[in-house]
Amino acid sequence: MSRRIAVILGGRSSENAISVASAASVIDALERSGNDVVAVQIDREGRWELGTGTKAIESGERLPGKEIATTLSDVDVVFPVLHGPFGEDGTVQGLLELAGVPYVGAGVLASALCMDKDMFKSVLRDNNIPVTENITLRLGDEPHSPYGFPVFVKPARLGSSVGITKAHDDEELRRGVALAFEHDEKVLVERFVSGIEVEVGVLGNQRPIASLPGEIVVTHNEW
Repeated sequence: MSRRIAVILGGRSSENAISVASAASVIDALERSGNDVVAVQIDREGRWELGTGTKAIESGERLPGKEIATTLSDVDVVFPVLHGPFGEDGTVQGLLELAGVPYVGAGVLASALCMDKDMFKSVLRDNNIPVTENITLRLGDEPHSPYGFPVFVKPARLGSSVGITKAHDDEELRRGVALAFEHDEKVLVERFVSGIEVEVGVLGNQRPIASLPGEIVVTHNEW
């Protein structure tokens, strides 16, 4: 059955370009499945623009932003493909819930909590779920590592690809913390854990299904 699906992409965060690349794959798959896809693109300044399908991303074709509210109210479901703050953190999810528009993915609380690695780890620790040790730095705190080296330095509220450093000494730690603070006011210094990294995709609500596990393989760099 064909559906009319709005894909929201881009966003105000520094992961805008990553979101656009991800959305291109999503839109292509949805269109090949016979769906009618509308692309709603948010730029770094927060302007919302409207286009149609994959060509809207490739050509920059846009329709007036005032039509966006009407468009979102006239789709079967919204597929947010936003990375980082102002989209992956519960903000867009809350907007869609207020508007009564169904959407794909986690709800407001789960989205907001999972976006903040500092708070998310605290919740896991309170529920006796083991997580990698870390300290949290805020603006003005002196960069330091209680775990020796190497350590990972990352913004607390961003994705897994921007602003991250694997620091091997004090100088790399200092530079890594400065880089992470360019993206967030909260920075994690995380103990390095050597081992195999595995990912599993989970879909569904009352009766969720999980994918087979996939190994993350490090190639030309260290992470």
